[in-house]
Amino acid sequence: MTDLARLPSYPSPTTLIARSGIQFLDFGFDPVRLRVREWGFHDAAGANGIDDLVQLDFDEVRGQYEVVESGRRRPAEPNLVVTAKDALAPFLDKWVPVPFLQVRPNNQFREGPADWARVRVVDLETRFGEGFRDEQGHRYRAVLAFDTGLIGEAEGRAYLAPSPKDVTSGALFALAPQQRANHWLLRQGWMSQWLEELFRELHPRATLEEIEADIKQK
Repeated sequence: MTDLARLPSYPSPTTLIARSGIQFLDFGFDPVRLRVREWGFHDAAGANGIDDLVQLDFDEVRGQYEVVESGRRRPAEPNLVVTAKDALAPFLDKWVPVPFLQVRPNNQFREGPADWARVRVVDLETRFGEGFRDEQGHRYRAVLAFDTGLIGEAEGRAYLAPSPKDVTSGALFALAPQQRANHWLLRQGWMSQWLEELFRELHPRATLEEIEADIKQK
């Protein structure tokens, strides 16, 4: 018997109240029930001058990884595969910035807001024992936290939080999980430092050379 609350059911889209402080939304998931259980990457070694690691899309029909270049897809072989468990490891029980961005037409995203959303993921097996699942069959709980404060738009000002204009226009925001939509955020200095500190906490004795060697062996 636990005091774990049952997860609510949210409408889509869900409305947040502007200037109401921090608002929290609770979700649950289990990697074995996810449509994608691992992610493939290609180490581009700086070939494109932007990202060393390029995230590949997995085509379930063809059963192959693909890369999108200039709007066209081609088969690509990953040289680094990350499972859901490994991807979650550095972030468990920690508040982490998350790319929850303004939605634009044709499933595109605006570059921002950059600093208004955080997520914290908890492994229920760690809390309640091996094999534990909540009433809905989830192993993990994820809490999304949104700072509902507003920042007015101005020329030269970074788009860090929703603006009053976003509120009046009914702007929509959503998680942007694909690298092509969030790479600009991951390359921000403050974000890179945040993620590196989380990794160092998980592997405190690892040197840069050891990290690079480990990546090449995978």
